Amino acid sequence: MGFFYLVGHNIPVGTREQLFATTKQFFALPQSEKESISMEHSKHFVGIQHPRKRALVASQITVNRLIGEELPALQVNQDDPIWFNLHGPNQWPQSLPD
Repeated sequence: MGFFYLVGHNIPVGTREQLFATTKQFFALPQSEKESISMEHSKHFVGIQHPRKRALVASQITVNRLIGEELPALQVNQDDPIWFNLHGPNQWPQSLPD
């Protein structure tokens, strides 16, 4: 379960309709495919999170965005802050790259 609320966006109707269609396709995927893009598989802490595991985390807000922008992974070395690992690409299901 989940929701988001968008205001003042000026997103064209066709784009919104495609977003809703793709969202429905995503949630209709088998659970195993959704779990293949779990946060547990990303050192960048991006991906889907199972509701039971989410309950263990107090609250997560990422710049008030559901999906972060596509970012390349930073080259991280031993002396860099650990949070540099949070800069990286989103995960997408193989059967639904949209």
